[in-house]
Amino acid sequence: MYPGGPDLDRALPGPGEPIPENAGPGGRRPEWLKVRLGAGETYAGLRRLLRDEALHTVCEEARCPNQGECWTLGTATFMVLGSVCTRNCGFCAIETGRPPETDLDEPRRVAEAARRMGLRHAVITMVARDDLMTWEIGAHGSTYGGNPLSCAAALATIDLIEDGLIENAERVGSFLLDGLRDMQVRRPLIKEVRGLGLMIGIEFQDHDTMIAVEQAAFRRGLLVLGAGDDVVRMCPPLVFRRDQAETALEVFEEAVAEAGGS
Repeated sequence: MYPGGPDLDRALPGPGEPIPENAGPGGRRPEWLKVRLGAGETYAGLRRLLRDEALHTVCEEARCPNQGECWTLGTATFMVLGSVCTRNCGFCAIETGRPPETDLDEPRRVAEAARRMGLRHAVITMVARDDLMTWEIGAHGSTYGGNPLSCAAALATIDLIEDGLIENAERVGSFLLDGLRDMQVRRPLIKEVRGLGLMIGIEFQDHDTMIAVEQAAFRRGLLVLGAGDDVVRMCPPLVFRRDQAETALEVFEEAVAEAGGS
């Protein structure tokens, strides 16, 4: 129960009895039913940030009563694909109409705002768009798959992969494999290097060595992951560049050297 809220153990209306329009003395709403507007530097700073990045939030567009509470704590729920929804739900305050053209820079601005807000994770909602959410009868028959938005994202991802990312993975992956195999000659801790494209495994002599290399790389800002008992896995994104691979090889050899005591 909210402090100062109604006592639910008594004074409840009986069956068929009207609910009083005003619960507080003098015709005023009780304190526990009032929503406080946000205030303070954190609230104001978050508002400026969202305006600077031209971003929408469901907090504002849906007129959420908890906006003041959340924004005062420095968090907000982003809303992407614009602020106009194609649906007209009676319980929702978001504007209904024809959505604007998709803003392709919006994901970058959301990420930048989340970084500036210091969020460990971001909650993102989106308006419904009939061009993505409405399918003809019979076009979807899967129990677990087929969400229109997920399918659209998957198709866009495939387009990107086929538009040069596969070739990039092969080219940069070969550079990484060659560099790691040269490193193996210099660093006897490495027992085997194997992989395909940008999925690469480096096998060490035992589990403890693998853990030591993984942690030494992490301290230097290189994220690798132990796989199995004695393998360190490198699995960078498909957009990984050659210059980044060169830096990764330098840092990884430093980590191997540290683990070997040299």
